[in-house]
Amino acid sequence: MHETLHLAFLKQAETLYKYPALKFKKRGRYRDISWCEFRMSVRDTALGLSSLGIKRNDKVALLSENRPQWAFADLGILCIGAVNVPIYATSTKEEISYILQDANCKAIFVSDENQLRKVLPAKKRLKSLKHIIIFDSDKNRLLGTVSFNELIKMGKSLDKEKPYLFEDLINRPEKEDVATVIYTSGTTGPPKGVMLTHENFMSNIRSC
Repeated sequence: MHETLHLAFLKQAETLYKYPALKFKKRGRYRDISWCEFRMSVRDTALGLSSLGIKRNDKVALLSENRPQWAFADLGILCIGAVNVPIYATSTKEEISYILQDANCKAIFVSDENQLRKVLPAKKRLKSLKHIIIFDSDKNRLLGTVSFNELIKMGKSLDKEKPYLFEDLINRPEKEDVATVIYTSGTTGPPKGVMLTHENFMSNIRSC
């Protein structure tokens, strides 16, 4: 079995490429995303992040409600050896700012302009936070952001320029590397980041 989450995902996508992997509702109807489409979106996201200068062990936050792009971003982050820092979509701007500073995040994905407004105060104050990627906007560079569609285009462009880069990137992370830092709710004090490695997750998968 593969030792990292993203390699396990990529192998599954290679095996089940034509079958549905995800479903999402659009205009009242559920639509399928195949394993092949899922894999390509993850690949483009990973290379798009690489285009922005995100590297192995960099922290990338994720502030969004449940949606396919959440999964694309999560696995895209892992594919380049970066660390996902998920944030509750209900978090306040103060809670978000604290986590972004404590984790020293270099970038953050946000779902829409409502979530963006909660992040902008931190962007002005934190020197480490270089990029905001917004899922729901096609307005490139809206208030200094990058739209998710633009990130995907950047990834495709880098793939054409360096066709072997993705395979190189995905083989760098090791099982002992941190995959995610999940922060506690903070009800009994300041939120604390719990570090989980690829092996933490893979051991659960093997048990299942």
